[in-house]
Amino acid sequence: MSRKSLALIVVWPLMMMGSSAGGPSHAAQNRSKWHFLASSGTSMSQIAAQQQFPPISCGETKQGSIDQTDQTFSDGTRFDAYSFTTMQPNQPFIITAQSSSFPVQSELFFFDAQRGQFVFLQAISAGAPNMPVKYTGVLSTPGEYALVINGDSPQSAGPYTVILECQACGASGGGCTGGTLDAPVQIQMDQELTCELTSNDPRVQDQQGGVHFAKVFQFQSPGGSVRITATSSAFTPLIGALDPNTGQLSNVSTSPNTLNFSAGPAFFVVIANEVQATGPFTVKVEQGGTFPPF
Repeated sequence: MSRKSLALIVVWPLMMMGSSAGGPSHAAQNRSKWHFLASSGTSMSQIAAQQQFPPISCGETKQGSIDQTDQTFSDGTRFDAYSFTTMQPNQPFIITAQSSSFPVQSELFFFDAQRGQFVFLQAISAGAPNMPVKYTGVLSTPGEYALVINGDSPQSAGPYTVILECQACGASGGGCTGGTLDAPVQIQMDQELTCELTSNDPRVQDQQGGVHFAKVFQFQSPGGSVRITATSSAFTPLIGALDPNTGQLSNVSTSPNTLNFSAGPAFFVVIANEVQATGPFTVKVEQGGTFPPF
């Protein structure tokens, strides 16, 4: 099966899977039909876990080429891979790639040493040759990562440039750092954050197959009802509770949304109601409110 024909349910990174987070106490009820998607179907399972990729360092620019000597995915698309290691948690990064010869694609993976395999984190694709791609995020877990460069078909070939920067993107976003699947935005009770929903954010799929962008948030819940408000002039925000142990979304509704959480670390998402909508928004978490009946 071609890797491009797959719409993969995201495998949540281990730092969240192993969390003792208290998910929504009502998560088994009123479950949403939204599903998180990976933005790429790339499979690293065919690459030996012990294989050594050429290293790329923070601040380094690599000039490479996709050619007949490169390894291939199952559909025949050739690729290059680079490795880098982070020593500290919550390491911001920026990856930029471009090719004048083919529509470049870039994917990021984390090496799960316990399972001996790479776990997909993030990806981005150019629509045409000469179009640069850039994606940012926060690497929450120290360890080894793989950066993959490839084209959009088995015929893709030619030179490319890739840059790895280990720093936050210039826009501060009002303290809204992260929001990707492996690094939720940290928000405090009664705090209001200004964020930007982009095409690099995680994607969720609705019942009709439409793809929507989303940001993941984490906060310390006092327990009980929590009112979450999100406002945007660019899209209609939807808010839903997230169980970090299963990746299950529940009680997705328009803002403001009152959700019930157990005391402790809790997770929620802000989703654009419109398909593939992006833009700025504000979000605030407050205690109280009336919890809606099921």
